[in-house]
Amino acid sequence: MVNSGISRLEQGDTAGAKSAYQRAIRLNSKNYMAHYRLGEALLAEDNTHEALKSLNTALSLNRSNASVMAKMAEAYNKQGNS
Repeated sequence: MVNSGISRLEQGDTAGAKSAYQRAIRLNSKNYMAHYRLGEALLAEDNTHEALKSLNTALSLNRSNASVMAKMAEAYNKQGNS
């Protein structure tokens, strides 16, 4: 599911990517990568609030993941919070 979402996002199909990530989360709510990628897709839509919620979940599942932290920083920067 996550790989399908990545492919869809690369093709510009944000809605399809989000759907794939949400299915992956329904199958395994502890899949930090699905939460991370969902946050990435939401951020691509400039939905920073929901992106941060998803990224925060990803970070809680994998506390030392630098990629998640970097994506969160990107979201905060989009909000004007540096």
